[in-house]
Amino acid sequence: MNKATIKDIAIISTEGPWDTKSNAKLHLLLNLNFEKVIEYLGNKSGIDGSQHNDIRGLRIYKVSQLKKGAIGANEWHKYKKEIAFTLNGQIKWTFRDTDGLQSEYLTDSSSGGVFIPTNIFHTYEALEDESDLLVIANTTYDESKPQMHDAFPIESF
Repeated sequence: MNKATIKDIAIISTEGPWDTKSNAKLHLLLNLNFEKVIEYLGNKSGIDGSQHNDIRGLRIYKVSQLKKGAIGANEWHKYKKEIAFTLNGQIKWTFRDTDGLQSEYLTDSSSGGVFIPTNIFHTYEALEDESDLLVIANTTYDESKPQMHDAFPIESF
């Protein structure tokens, strides 16, 4: 596996909205071909390869009701890759790679999402009250097993 850099962060375009047969709106948040799914979310290794500590999988989670100025993530991951969408409000993302290169992106409900590869330190800041994130990750999560959380602070970067 190649070392991830700032250049590996990708903006994910959304499509729509379109009218539906139920007189609602359809918003396509994620529309990736199979090769991109494998590139963005493929995970050939878990934490230690044993059945009991294998975190490979798929999860979708929501971070909701962020208040303006709230800071989140502040971490990097050895195995977890993420695609994050801003559902409500506005989020400022800050990224740093192991070479020290930094980049920032602003996302909101109409701007699409952001792909976050492994080994990229990342932080987000809510720029509006009631901001919400939807995150797709290539790892499972068990709150009772901190050794499997795959989230590390800047001090270990």
